[in-house]
Amino acid sequence: MKILNLLKKKSALAGILALCIVFSTFTAVLADEGEAADKINTSGSEVIPVHGHVGPHAVIIPPDPDDPDGPPLTDTEIYVEVPVRILFVAFDSDGGAVTSPRYKITNLSETSDVKVEIADFTQRNAPDAELDNQLSLRLVTLANEALVSDLFPADYSSAKLVKENLPKSADGSSDNVLDFMIGGAWSGSFDKEIKPIFDMTVKFSGAK
Repeated sequence: MKILNLLKKKSALAGILALCIVFSTFTAVLADEGEAADKINTSGSEVIPVHGHVGPHAVIIPPDPDDPDGPPLTDTEIYVEVPVRILFVAFDSDGGAVTSPRYKITNLSETSDVKVEIADFTQRNAPDAELDNQLSLRLVTLANEALVSDLFPADYSSAKLVKENLPKSADGSSDNVLDFMIGGAWSGSFDKEIKPIFDMTVKFSGAK
């Protein structure tokens, strides 16, 4: 799959993702504004790193994203813009509720609607605390409605549908944008900070 990682400065191309940080608490800050986005120009899937923080209120400084050089984009049927990474937190003062910034997947194709699925969601690192019985994650809308109710833990023997038909790009329309956040809960201890990292594999294909 050909992937082009955009520069952090603003481009003239409409639809570039600017990750806006919105949290229910004023004491937690995610320094992630102006983040770059990846563009995918073939059918297939993209692995998006998901970084978590569980613990007391803190100023969260996200890690630097990978920045591989890629070949120029070509005119292909599926043309999708995705976040380079996703962040979520669960603070003790919020009772363990998982919150995240707002993220977007944008269908930039002018010729094809796109089907969006989660093909896998796998923990990359192994923190001291066992997460399976303490952390639950969901993919939700901005209104906290479930897009994928069992993002983690979950059995991924088959892909989990997020959006059956993400419409093709149209001038003046926002229907081609899928807004989402990470929701869920942490039921374990807050005695120490835990920083789980996951890989979320998002599958794209032409909608039938």
